[in-house]
Amino acid sequence: EWQVWETQHSRHIRDPSVCATTAPLSISVTGRPPNGENSDILGDYTMVGLHMGLPAYQKPGEHVAIRYYPTAERWIIDREGLRDTDSCVAFAKRAEDAQHPADGGSRHWHVYQQSRSCHVADPSLRILVTETPQVSSKRQGAEDECSTAKRQCVEPGAGKGWLGRLGGSPRVAVPQISLRMVGPTTFIVAPVPEEDLGKKFAALEAVAKGHGLKDRSRSPKRCQRPAEVDLDDGHSARDIFESRSSSSFTGLTYDDLICLPGHINFGVQDVGLDGQFSKGIRLKFPIVSSPMDTVTESKMAIAMALEGGIGVIHSNITVEEQVAEVAKVKRFRNGFITDPVCISPLMTLSELDKLRKQCGFSGFPVTDDGCMGSMLLGFVSRRDCDFIKGRDSTRVGQVMTKISAMQIAEEGVDLSEAHRLLKDSRKGKLPIVTKAGRIVALVARTDLKKQADFPMATKDGNNCLRVAAAVGTRPSDRDRVRSLVAAGVDAIVVDSSQGDSVFQHEIVKWMKTEFKDLQVVGGNVVTKLQAKHLIECGVDALRVGMGIGSICTTQEVCACGRAQASAVYHVARLAKAHGVPVIADGGISSPGHIVKALCLGASAVMCGSLLAG
Repeated sequence: EWQVWETQHSRHIRDPSVCATTAPLSISVTGRPPNGENSDILGDYTMVGLHMGLPAYQKPGEHVAIRYYPTAERWIIDREGLRDTDSCVAFAKRAEDAQHPADGGSRHWHVYQQSRSCHVADPSLRILVTETPQVSSKRQGAEDECSTAKRQCVEPGAGKGWLGRLGGSPRVAVPQISLRMVGPTTFIVAPVPEEDLGKKFAALEAVAKGHGLKDRSRSPKRCQRPAEVDLDDGHSARDIFESRSSSSFTGLTYDDLICLPGHINFGVQDVGLDGQFSKGIRLKFPIVSSPMDTVTESKMAIAMALEGGIGVIHSNITVEEQVAEVAKVKRFRNGFITDPVCISPLMTLSELDKLRKQCGFSGFPVTDDGCMGSMLLGFVSRRDCDFIKGRDSTRVGQVMTKISAMQIAEEGVDLSEAHRLLKDSRKGKLPIVTKAGRIVALVARTDLKKQADFPMATKDGNNCLRVAAAVGTRPSDRDRVRSLVAAGVDAIVVDSSQGDSVFQHEIVKWMKTEFKDLQVVGGNVVTKLQAKHLIECGVDALRVGMGIGSICTTQEVCACGRAQASAVYHVARLAKAHGVPVIADGGISSPGHIVKALCLGASAVMCGSLLAG
């Protein structure tokens, strides 16, 4: 490659259309070696080929050779001749098919002394060259890419100088140039004053004539422009997972992949992490806690829902206990509390103290018979009775705040209006009553604060936290499903390591028939065929993963499973075509794994050990 130096703009012009004049076919070496050493290298040399793409010369009839040594970036003397001739390209037809057609420019020759293992940089030791090196090219029709260089050019034959292609302009002549070697294949061509050019070659001209060295200008083979560089680094997911090569049969895990960074033209505030847990449940934070007895009960489910995810209550407990865990989540964040715990005015304060410990809150509506839907008489809170003695004999009706001193709202008020009334009243609770004065709901101030603290919370149309629950595939699990639906569960997750079974197919079809609005998550699956069968049964989401969880042994014991990255990609491709979200379940041990799962097509990620430790 030539580098054309423009002194006017102090820059290099890299143009592969400028064909390289690297060396003459014949050279003479002359000079004054120090102390007479290496005097036997002086004389005429003939090019015998290319050593690693660079010229190599040998004395006719002798073994002395000179060639370029790329590793040391120096020319060396080889007194035994070119021993690695296999790496040289021989010139079978030097006269007709020369690859180095013209005499090169003046260059300093670095001589390597093998006896001393050192280089001799002697400016007086030169390759003899002609005053006017020439280059020609067969490439025609290229447009001039360097306007500055073109202005310095004249028509061919206008005078001594360099004849060739500069900036794509065919066969131009630059009368005033200097040519020097600055690297193994790099030359600098620079305009210089004419008198300096004359001085530069004056010392060489006489020696050149004495050796009878002449110009030999031939047309080199066409110099091809390099192909444009492909800027697509790495591979797309489709290239990796759907290649028809043998690699397409290789299962890949999350750790086998890494995402390449790209250009960022947006702020962090523009990033959305929304994802689907199921067709009908959208998450602002696409993380799901696993239905394991050491991971998800009401506390974890509440924490997940407040942050924008969702928890799946495990089924390794009785039906009643699982229903109670679901109820705790549904009551934690309420819009309208439609089933508040009501008490009778005849209840003693000691009985009230026990009820507070049992329920976990301290305020209760007081009705005439202690039942929901009865006539509201008042409200009792901790402020009404904390410092009262004789708690076994004092009745709630004696200390409660009567309805006449309370802010209430009539049935039919919307949630936003109820919140406004509650803020204006500066009270802790706002009862919702019928025109006849019967309580039908309650709004709590604590829920307003929770709403401000957790704006991304996952909640239903009644402003309650969403929660899912796990069930098995046994016939008895149908009663569990009925109880969970009655408790207000938002989704049922069929918990099975092998989702493509007749037992799961039957319970999924039954749930979708019995409870049309219930969201059902099927799984686990790792193949497209498994996923297809469950999609046909009507599932609202799929769990993907088999044998890759932190405590799973399916792959070791049953010899079944699949590398998780491959499983997520292939199942997600099929599920997306049917509008079914995919939950990547298992193998998540770092936040980076979550990113990879989402990139491979998962709409949410289920975590176990990452949450529970």
